[in-house]
Amino acid sequence: RGGAGPQTRSVRGGVEIYYSGLGDSADSVIKRMVAGEKKNCVVITSDGEIARYAWSHDAVPVESERFARILERKDAAAPASTDYEDDEDEYDEQRRGGNPYRLSKRDRAIRRALGKL
Repeated sequence: RGGAGPQTRSVRGGVEIYYSGLGDSADSVIKRMVAGEKKNCVVITSDGEIARYAWSHDAVPVESERFARILERKDAAAPASTDYEDDEDEYDEQRRGGNPYRLSKRDRAIRRALGKL
């Protein structure tokens, strides 16, 4: 199922908003956009399938709720903080090597993308 009429685009506050056209699903529009971008693409989604597709095409997916929290902040320039307190219990059980304070590759990519917003 798709949107009504042709695909349209609008810009609000520097953010591009796309509306899918008739007979075209929003997921297919997002996938085409991600595949067409060369780099530095940030996809705001809570859809797991779209997030996996974005990662596989070198785009950075950010959960919608996390993006909304950033927009609500007065200081939007600061990237969202990570929850180190929650990770302490898991760290004792996992005991992996490497720097325990370094974020994962995925978390670093998300932080870089959010810092640009």
